[in-house]
Amino acid sequence: MSDSELIAEEWRRVKQILADVLDQPEEKRAAILEAACGGDEVLRRRVEALIRADQEPWSFVDGLDRGAGPGGSAAAAAVLTWDLRGRRLGAYDVVEEIGRGGMGAVYLGRRHDDFDRKVAIKVARPGLADPDSIRRFLDERQIAATLEHPNIARLLDGGATPEGQPYFVMEHVEGKPLLEYCREQGLSVDARLALFQQVCAAVGFAHRNLVVHRDIKPANILVTADGTPKLLDFGIAKLLGTEGVASRPRTATLFRAMTPDYASPEQVRGAPITTATDVYSLGVVLYELLTGARPYRVTGADPGELLRVVCEADPPRPSAAVERGAGDAAADGSAPGGETAATLSRRLRGDLDAIVMKAIRKEPENRYPSVAELAEDVDRYRRALPVAARRGTLGYRAGKFARRHRAGLAAGALVAVAVVAGLAATMREERRAREAEARAQRRFQDVRKLANFFLNDFYDAIRFLPGSTPARHLLVQRGLAYLDGLAVEAGGDPSLLRELADGYEHLGNVQGGPSEGASMLGDMPGAQKSLERAIDLRAKVLDSAAATRDDRLTLAQDYSELADVCTLDGRYREAVGHGRRAVALTQRELAQGPGDDDVYQKLAFTRTNLGSALRMANRPDEALAEFRASLELYERLRMGHPGKLDWARNVFVVYYKIGAVENERGRDEESVAALRKAVSIAEDYHRRAPGNGAYTRDVSLAMSALGEALLSAKKPEEAVDVLARRRPIQQELVDADPKDATARILLADGVRLLGQARVATGERAAGRRDLEDARAILASIVAARPTDVLGRYVLAQTCAALGGASEPPASQDWFEKARSLYLGLKRDGKLNAAWEPLLADVEQRIAGPTR
Repeated sequence: MSDSELIAEEWRRVKQILADVLDQPEEKRAAILEAACGGDEVLRRRVEALIRADQEPWSFVDGLDRGAGPGGSAAAAAVLTWDLRGRRLGAYDVVEEIGRGGMGAVYLGRRHDDFDRKVAIKVARPGLADPDSIRRFLDERQIAATLEHPNIARLLDGGATPEGQPYFVMEHVEGKPLLEYCREQGLSVDARLALFQQVCAAVGFAHRNLVVHRDIKPANILVTADGTPKLLDFGIAKLLGTEGVASRPRTATLFRAMTPDYASPEQVRGAPITTATDVYSLGVVLYELLTGARPYRVTGADPGELLRVVCEADPPRPSAAVERGAGDAAADGSAPGGETAATLSRRLRGDLDAIVMKAIRKEPENRYPSVAELAEDVDRYRRALPVAARRGTLGYRAGKFARRHRAGLAAGALVAVAVVAGLAATMREERRAREAEARAQRRFQDVRKLANFFLNDFYDAIRFLPGSTPARHLLVQRGLAYLDGLAVEAGGDPSLLRELADGYEHLGNVQGGPSEGASMLGDMPGAQKSLERAIDLRAKVLDSAAATRDDRLTLAQDYSELADVCTLDGRYREAVGHGRRAVALTQRELAQGPGDDDVYQKLAFTRTNLGSALRMANRPDEALAEFRASLELYERLRMGHPGKLDWARNVFVVYYKIGAVENERGRDEESVAALRKAVSIAEDYHRRAPGNGAYTRDVSLAMSALGEALLSAKKPEEAVDVLARRRPIQQELVDADPKDATARILLADGVRLLGQARVATGERAAGRRDLEDARAILASIVAARPTDVLGRYVLAQTCAALGGASEPPASQDWFEKARSLYLGLKRDGKLNAAWEPLLADVEQRIAGPTR
């Protein structure tokens, strides 16, 4: 790993530990910091300094003030210079100036010992002496340090020049301004909207971290060659809730704190700034993206004109601007590609007009309440759904529905007839008993809410979505309360019981069910409870005359998913029992009549999960038998549906599990062969659907397992290659959702294997750094989640690996820590038989070589 990559990893480690510590109450922070940093005093001091900066954000202004002693500031001012080319700032060589503004200059830089990594270094302007300007510069540095998002340029480092000028180092974004990129690529309306949604995601992330950008414009949004937009320049951003802080005087010069063409009315008037300011600027950017022109242009520096244009003038709707040829956008190529003025105007008229005009309303309270709601309306437009910016008239919504479901309207008419007939019969019954009428009405409304909430937009939208951990927490919290309340009135209605069971099953998957490949919350006891509730409800359906084959197959699936949850929670005997029950139910259904693809798929699914439980119960031969049986079924299904990615993914899962079992049995060549196949399959369907988070996780898991198998097969050089390529893939998943503890554990596990592989190749120093990185990640997770079985297990492995990579007496300390973790798992009944040899090995190393 290059030095620049090491620095980036060290900084990422510091930020992750900082996030873990600040996420906890004051009384728990010291313990978590101690666990995460271990004996690394340098690391601890860096994190503690950032914690102090978080509590006293202006403390580093004092260093500038102290330099102003007798003769101090004059001496410094004498050597201050704009031209820093050829100088070294910290670990960076300044190459050339690439930009200049009112507060400072931006330079292209490189690490002095690594010429492959470019950075952007922003240095405060010499003579920037007024406190407001200095604090604004430092504010930008502090704000950048808090924002870690794929669409925001990252802060890498910071410091001060020998003359006392503060600077900070950002990633150097090699890209083109938003409008230039769209123009050169000839992007369509939909492609521009997709880019805009990513920009909204970045701004929304900043808002959630209490940061308002205040200067959103196309020039501050660069798009990289792979089409990723990056939001830059938080130079005039503000932290929400700081308006009244006496030590931060308001900006004195209006034009230094905004770009007039994109400034909101409240910025121009000097009114309080809120997140609505950024919503307005995003609306102006969207206007320009769609039309190639701005809603209005400020032609002079007269404040009176600026107030009149921004605060009073009504801009034309985007469709009208295109009709009038505003800015000759079509001629210069800045309007969306593939559109004439006439077709573009028609495209914009209606929904897009409404979205843009709502975003740029003069009154903040009449705009979108948040950036997320603006982005959601854009998404709804792209999916042909009704947008919130337009009045929800019946005709408008009906038209939207008709365009989305033309093919289904005929069938819908027949269903409507049936519904009407059913309602007529129900009304006759309701007239006989008002109490029954009220209960039936409540039940109907509850079932409708349940179906809409769990089975449609929300559940489907977040199932594989990176970065959705808070949404999944909300789903579980609200969903359980709703389902538990509804279950009280369920009675024996089979249709309602099915809906409730589906809801509990979905919640179980969100809480801890890994079967769908979606990210989970790691709440195994909660997942078990939800799945058991689903099983109880399905059993009631099976007791009724309305039971169907689908009900029996779905019950088998729930037992299989419960087996997987018990496996992950270390309850292997229970897992095997649930898995056998699931297989038996599915085989019984197949024996009673010819099976279709769905039955064969469910049989393969249940046998795969049973194999997983048997593997963890240390019954490898039985596990392999189940895996090979399910592989035969999945291969048959994949051959019949070569274009269906889900079938390919099922085959991958089984090859992955076979490789893991063969590795545990010491059959290295068989393990490597199976896992090479798994990696190949996963990479293929990931290339065909690159936006699917579950597919990205599959590639990462397969590469980690292959690296471990290669290490066991005494092929450490190949293992290093595979695991080094895997690391950024898993890091991408962690960056997308930093609160996903499972993703962080899997990242640490891969880094642990990479460290072991490097030690095996002779790169002991690099290997120990990897192992220490893994240990720090895991220690912070286990400190915050002390019952997490997977985290404790991987931490024990990592401590043991550090023992093997260290010299006495440090090696003995690491082995002791590993033994303590293994014994803790054993004491809690979570150390499965397959892990027992690891404990024995650690104890043997502590005891020393036998005579």
